[in-house]
Amino acid sequence: MAAPHVLVLPFPAQGHVIPLMELSHRLVDQGFEVTFVNTEVNHTLVLGALPANGAGRSLDGIRLVSLPDGLADADDRKHLSKLVNGYERHMPGHLEELIRGIEASGGTKFRWLIADLGMGWAFEVAKKLGIKSACFWAPAAAFIALAFRIPQLMRDGVIDDKGWPKRQETFRLSPKMPPLHTSLIPWNKAGPPEGQPAIFQLTARDNEEKDLAEVIVCNSFHVYLVPEH
Repeated sequence: MAAPHVLVLPFPAQGHVIPLMELSHRLVDQGFEVTFVNTEVNHTLVLGALPANGAGRSLDGIRLVSLPDGLADADDRKHLSKLVNGYERHMPGHLEELIRGIEASGGTKFRWLIADLGMGWAFEVAKKLGIKSACFWAPAAAFIALAFRIPQLMRDGVIDDKGWPKRQETFRLSPKMPPLHTSLIPWNKAGPPEGQPAIFQLTARDNEEKDLAEVIVCNSFHVYLVPEH
């Protein structure tokens, strides 16, 4: 019986690729076949870091493939809005072609897609092709819990429609979690201020796309999220 085949798709940014690669290694250890998808830019970097006498396009049993990201070579890939818009316009069609091509060429049919929540558009592709999907969240579970509360935080007047705090105060997501001050909301602490609204919009949109996945996998541990006594 063929090993279950999993397609893994990280968000191509610092702090997102390595956790999903670690998960991929654990899946291989458990007998899964894993195909790992990077953008062409990141794929080139990964291949360049492999030993010259290595297995080429595989890494310890993980097959490495790539997709175009829809951006020109001269485009700034640190510009989050441009990056995300390019992905959403161009990558869904390329992902579908990749899946169909691998399966048509004799590859094992994909059973699961594991995609970073930042690539939530991929869940629609998986649904179209009859593939189950799992949403992977690279940061702490507390961050995704906060993201799930965005509509409530807006209704309660804690943040505005751009994610900025409307007042300086602390609040709790759960009685078992430490309080969080509004000045420390994660999407307002990432990168330069001009890019932070784009991070908030991406987080809010991901909140909707997560519902297309069967399961959510968090790169987190409960022991690190509860206050010490």
